[in-house]
Amino acid sequence: MLKKIIKNIRKKDIDIYLMLILLIGIFNHKQIIWVGDGLWDFSNIYKMSIGYRIYKDLNVIITPFFFDIGKILFNILGRNFRTYVLYNFVIYMAFFTCINVIFKELNINKNKRVAFFLILFIFFKQIIPVGANYNIIAFITVFISIILFLKKKENYYIHGILVFITIMCKQNMGAFHGIGVLLFIITQNDKDIKNKIISIIQLAITNFVLLAVFLIYYKCNGLLADFMDMAVLGIREFSTKNIAFNYNASLYFYLAILIDIFLIYVVNSKKLNFSTENETIKNNIKMLVCIGTPMILVGIPIVNAFHSVLSCTIISFAFFYTIENMIFNEIKTKKEYLIKILIIMFLILSTVYYIIETKDFTYCSDRNSPYYGGYISKEANEQIENICKFIVDNNSKNIRVIILSQEANAYMTPLKKANREFDLPFMGNLGKDGEDGLIKKIKNLRNTKILIKKDEEKVFWQESIKVRKYIEENLENIGEIEGYSIFYTK
Repeated sequence: MLKKIIKNIRKKDIDIYLMLILLIGIFNHKQIIWVGDGLWDFSNIYKMSIGYRIYKDLNVIITPFFFDIGKILFNILGRNFRTYVLYNFVIYMAFFTCINVIFKELNINKNKRVAFFLILFIFFKQIIPVGANYNIIAFITVFISIILFLKKKENYYIHGILVFITIMCKQNMGAFHGIGVLLFIITQNDKDIKNKIISIIQLAITNFVLLAVFLIYYKCNGLLADFMDMAVLGIREFSTKNIAFNYNASLYFYLAILIDIFLIYVVNSKKLNFSTENETIKNNIKMLVCIGTPMILVGIPIVNAFHSVLSCTIISFAFFYTIENMIFNEIKTKKEYLIKILIIMFLILSTVYYIIETKDFTYCSDRNSPYYGGYISKEANEQIENICKFIVDNNSKNIRVIILSQEANAYMTPLKKANREFDLPFMGNLGKDGEDGLIKKIKNLRNTKILIKKDEEKVFWQESIKVRKYIEENLENIGEIEGYSIFYTK
C-alpha cells in the first residue's frame, strides 16, 4: 500500500511540487521592506487598493495586468505586505510549475528535471526575495505558449490572446513574445505560405481587437490620456537614458547570446545526430530558440542580475534539452543523485547564510500597518517614523511635503499619499514631457517643502540630475532631516 502511494506521488510529481513549495517558501518568506522594485510595486498596488488610480495618480510605466491582479488580492486578503508576500509565492509557484510541465513535454526524466530545478534555484534564490514582479507573470504566459506548441496545439487565436496578456503584463516582453511566435510560424517546414499567412493574420487580428477593447475601456474610464503619457510616450526616455551594464551580472546576458548561437547551429546542422526521434527533437529546439531568442532582450536597457537571469531562462531550457539528448542520456543514475545532493547542500548552506545575513531585520507585526507581514531594519523603521511625523506636522499647517527620491514611497505608503511622478522621479517615469515637465510642475508648486538627498553620492543613478540642480539653484534651503535637505517654495 505504501509503495503504491509513493509511486502515485512520484507519477503525479507531487514530490516535485512539495519541493517547490519548500524552496520558494524559504526564499520568499523574509522579504525586506526598503527601497527597491519590491517596495515600489507593493506601494502602487496598495495605493490602488485604497482608491488611487493607476497612471492618473501613480507614475506606473508598465501595463496594468500585474497591478490589477494585486489590487484584487489586496481587497480580498488584506491591504498589507503579507498579501504581497503571498502574491509573490503564488507567482513563483505558477512560474516553476510551468517549467516542470515544459520539461515533462520534452520527455526529460524526473531525476534530471529535479537537478535542473535545483540549478535554477541557485540563480533565482536572490530574485525571489525581491518581491512579486510583472516580469515573472509575463514569463508565465510565454511558458503557456511553449507548452501549447509542445502539445502541437497551434490555434493562433489562443496564442494571440496569450501574447496580448503578456503585453498587458509588460510592453516589451509582449512584443518579444509576439516576435517569437511569429518566428516559429515563419520557420515551420511543414506549413505552406498560405497557412503561414493565415496564422499570422489570426495572431495579429486577435491582438488588434483585444488592444482596441482595452483602449476603449480606458477611454471610457478617463485613464487613456494618462496611460499614453506614462506607459507609451514616456518609454522613449526610459530606453534612451537608463542604459546600464553591471559587468558581473551581464555575464549571464552574454552567455545567453553564446548559447543561442550554439543552438541555432544545432538546429541547422546536418552533422549532429541525436539518440532518438531526431526531427522531433530538432523541432522542439527550434521552437524554444524562436521563442527564447527575442526574450534575451528583456535584459536591455538595464542589464542587472535580475534581468540577466531572466534573459537566460528560456534559452537555458533549450540548452539543457539539447545537451540532454546529446550527452546527458548517457549519465548514470548514481551520478544524477550525486549532482542533486551537491546542489541541495549548496542551497541549504546559502539559505542558512541568508537567514543569518538578515538577522538584524525585525518582523512587522502591527496589523494596522500596510507593512504588516514584512521585515524591516530598526534604522529604516525609525527613519520612516521620523519622516512621516515631519510630513504630518507640516500638513497640519497646510504645508505640502514632497520627497523627490527613490525612497519616497517608503513614507508615502503608510501615510496613504500619492504624488505621482514625484514619488519615483526616475528618467522614463516622468511621462512624455520628461525632466522639463517635472521642473514645470515644481515651478507651479506653492507653500510646499521638497526633500532631496543631502549627499549627492547617495542619489540613485536613475534620478534626474537636471531636476535636482533646478531645486538647489532656485528654491530656498531651510534645513535638513534624516539625510535630506529641505527646500521651500512659497
